[in-house]
Amino acid sequence: MKTPLSALTLLALSAAASSAAVVWQVGIDNNTQFHVPGPNAGTGGGLQANFIQELGGTNALPGNPANTGGTGGGRDIDDDYYFAGVYSTVLDGSGYSPVGPVAANEENVERAHTGSDPELRFHFNLPTAIGPDLGMRVQFDYYTMDTNGLAASDPSLFWDVEVLFNGVSVGTFDVSRTYIDGVLNPGLSELITAPFTLSDVGAVTGPGNDNYVTLRATNVGSNSRWMSLDYVSLTIPEPSRAVFLLMGALSAACFIRRRR
Repeated sequence: MKTPLSALTLLALSAAASSAAVVWQVGIDNNTQFHVPGPNAGTGGGLQANFIQELGGTNALPGNPANTGGTGGGRDIDDDYYFAGVYSTVLDGSGYSPVGPVAANEENVERAHTGSDPELRFHFNLPTAIGPDLGMRVQFDYYTMDTNGLAASDPSLFWDVEVLFNGVSVGTFDVSRTYIDGVLNPGLSELITAPFTLSDVGAVTGPGNDNYVTLRATNVGSNSRWMSLDYVSLTIPEPSRAVFLLMGALSAACFIRRRR
């Protein structure tokens, strides 16, 4: 019997000396919403999450960590995606009731922003190996945007995206259709926030703490009706000793779970 990965083993954490360590990631950077191919494709959430069409409206926190996905009018999905963990403590100062234990990564994630359903939220417990001064950043990308019958180069095709961590803004981005088309070509990078620390965003490490990242998009003044996510991740950019300690902690946790 497989043991579900906890928030401490959301990924078999990978890093190169010159790149970021990944704390968690939903989807993969492949300019599509297909999951990783292979015998376990579409299972396990995270990199393997199934992208599901939104239902057309927003929902209040905390959302449902057990959405079943599906297609058509009977599909079941909301704005909130959950990694395996324990969610008992609210950190954003609001009064919602957290969902409690989540035994496994949610299999399904809402796939896009729309004018009536603008938010995507991602919930997780943070590893205790992340120190108070260790910078984090949110990295993400989109792979397509509705043109509403206009030429892709039309300047009225854009979305404004704000990134929030526990309700605290950590970056804003203007995303045009021409930007998305450019990302499909070599040489252009993803959208990345400036580094921020635990104290900057009221984050708390360890189980129980409901940390979450929000991607909030608006299309006011735009003719585009929707924009689809490619992937989103939380990374640690500094190739420091602390990053390597974090890598070691997550790798060890993953090895222990496999041994079990």
